[in-house]
Amino acid sequence: MSLKSPLLLSGSMTWKLSREMATKPSKGGDTLLAENYGKLSDAHSDRMERMEDKLTGDCFGALRYLPFEIGLGVVLKEAIWLTADQGQPATFNDALSVTSGHDFKLRFWEKHSTLGEIDVLLETPTYIIGIEVKYNSLLSSDDDVSNNGDQERQQSFNQLARYAELLKSIASNRSAYLLLLAPSGVAATIARSTYERNIVAEGVTLGFLTWEDVFKATDRASKQELPIWQQLILSDIAQLLSRKGFMSFSGFDGYDKDKFVCDGLRYVFYDELNLIAWPTADIRGGDHYEFK
Repeated sequence: MSLKSPLLLSGSMTWKLSREMATKPSKGGDTLLAENYGKLSDAHSDRMERMEDKLTGDCFGALRYLPFEIGLGVVLKEAIWLTADQGQPATFNDALSVTSGHDFKLRFWEKHSTLGEIDVLLETPTYIIGIEVKYNSLLSSDDDVSNNGDQERQQSFNQLARYAELLKSIASNRSAYLLLLAPSGVAATIARSTYERNIVAEGVTLGFLTWEDVFKATDRASKQELPIWQQLILSDIAQLLSRKGFMSFSGFDGYDKDKFVCDGLRYVFYDELNLIAWPTADIRGGDHYEFK
């Protein structure tokens, strides 16, 4: 079966080449910094907000320049794989640990004549990972097929089921993984529902990853002692995801609450980009409040 890839990008590119490419116009990628700095027009920004392809290109297009253990590997460690114990397969952890540098390839919007177009395809010598990205949408196709009974196995038109078949067809004896990347409110629900219906091709492991976890992983990695260009790439991705609303509150690490929070006072906690909501009015017993 023939596959057509509109864009093939090798992780083996040197940083010099990466810098040269960064100075040239690119489809969609040239708006990442403009969006981060709020320089897009309202009409342009609103249109871009709804584009999953742009978010895919901005995020993974930047990650492809980093060594695996600094970029993609850090992000993929956050994935949850749906196996019998609901944890990451040991074989996948092993694969991540042996992949380093730029020993990988990324293909974007990989097309198959009958099975559709998957957003990102990560290839290494020993495994492949297909990543389906969702931002403001759900699966593009689904049906009622379930293979949990004794009847003959049926082929489902579910989008993830089709992409699992795609991965199986090109795996070539490599381990195959299918990852749904979506907001936290829908990622687990969609992936688990698909998994429980037993419609994913045998030999393909299904998992999910949230944009919130991608933000946390890149934000955390950007604060490590790394070359400045690596820190900039990671911080740009984290800033973009924060602007998209994927910054999740994870506590006040590094603060001694007994020293700066006092009973009877109101507080507003914020960083450079985000306000962390705290009540700005007195809380009285018996009244109803909504915290957002």
